[in-house]
Amino acid sequence: MVPALALLAAWLSGFIETSSLEYGFPLPWKTLVLGTEGCPRGPLLIACMVRLWPQYDWPFFVLDTAFYLTLSYALVVAGRRTIAKSVSWRTLHLPIRG
Repeated sequence: MVPALALLAAWLSGFIETSSLEYGFPLPWKTLVLGTEGCPRGPLLIACMVRLWPQYDWPFFVLDTAFYLTLSYALVVAGRRTIAKSVSWRTLHLPIRG
């Protein structure tokens, strides 16, 4: 479950613009570039060049996923410790009924 959430968080970070035409946080792994990929040859080429095409930097995407995975596991461990402390404190300090 945690790896799937980390992957989802990394993918969703691709919608956060970190600098001019670069997306992804903390590392920009998606860049929008002007290009002629998929454009027909001929006079329509100039009109087609206006479109921005996404270019993906997969090693940065993997590092972003690892970042969110580490963060997620740290939150899980911290949450378990907090709950364990709360439960152990409650069991040691039961109210006295009189």
